[in-house]
Amino acid sequence: MSKRFTYFRQLKGNSDRQDIETEEERWGNLAKYAPYGRHGDTKNDFTIIPRQEAYTKYFDYEHVAHAMFYARDDRVLWYKQPARAAVLMQMRFDERLGFPGGHVNNGEDTVTGLNRKMQEKIGLDINRYGFTENNYVVTYIHDKKKFVLHFFAKKISSEELKDIECNCVYAQEYGREALGCVRPHLYTKDDNIKGFPAFLCGQFAGNAKEELLFGLVHAQLFTQQETKQILKFSDEMCNNINLL
Repeated sequence: MSKRFTYFRQLKGNSDRQDIETEEERWGNLAKYAPYGRHGDTKNDFTIIPRQEAYTKYFDYEHVAHAMFYARDDRVLWYKQPARAAVLMQMRFDERLGFPGGHVNNGEDTVTGLNRKMQEKIGLDINRYGFTENNYVVTYIHDKKKFVLHFFAKKISSEELKDIECNCVYAQEYGREALGCVRPHLYTKDDNIKGFPAFLCGQFAGNAKEELLFGLVHAQLFTQQETKQILKFSDEMCNNINLL
């Protein structure tokens, strides 16, 4: 038996605890936050809970907060597809799509923590565009990983959204944890593939995909039935890609 083969057998035989430690070592100083970004989560891992429970029943869990800016867009693209809106997301350091935000410190108010992270991730001018309790949308829990995820959304104008996008490159975490702003196309072309269905085939961090769909319905940009239909198109496309 070769030394190389013996080495990999030993690696495979390591305990789960050792495997986790090795994986967290790879995350460096982001190890504390690694569970949210790890591959393998599904929408079934996240459950919506009453917000009050987050601060009573799950007060000792890790709390994170993310937020969605959106600006309505009444244009009809190519004389056919309604643009609906412009939505601000971002590309993360791990090549996954998500919403700006991050961990709330122990003892820190959720909104305060969210605005602090928005400053770090997208250079947000919180005096002009900061979030308040009025922008709260929904809270999720990932019980296995002991995470509570708070989601906020705020309607702004198209010009304000452009201003925020332009300022992203000056953020503290730009080029490190945050790699730039992304706008998902919210239209669907006649082939039921191009546009939003194709976008939803991308790799999302944690429950960002669920947050996006929930946020669009909350903002009355989509109906529940429309999101179900878009997901059907997207799932069919993703399955075909996996077969290639």
